Amino acid sequence: MNREQFYKSNKWETFRKIIIEERTDADGFIHCAICGKPILKKYDLIVHHKQELDDLNVDDVSISLNPDNVECICFRCHNE
Repeated sequence: MNREQFYKSNKWETFRKIIIEERTDADGFIHCAICGKPILKKYDLIVHHKQELDDLNVDDVSISLNPDNVECICFRCHNE
């Protein structure tokens, strides 16, 4: 599987939903791991791999589906 296929897979979608549920606070917000601001819109939320995925490591679940290797960040911080 390549990286593009991975991000369209059910495995990633399920993992992403779990991460979002686990990292939502009691008030219903997820705060950006970089700037600390609450992410108010769904489309601004990015579940970002700290160790970047590539076609060589995408099948390694210790990287691609490891909760310690992802952070929730806002679109603005992701693009900076």
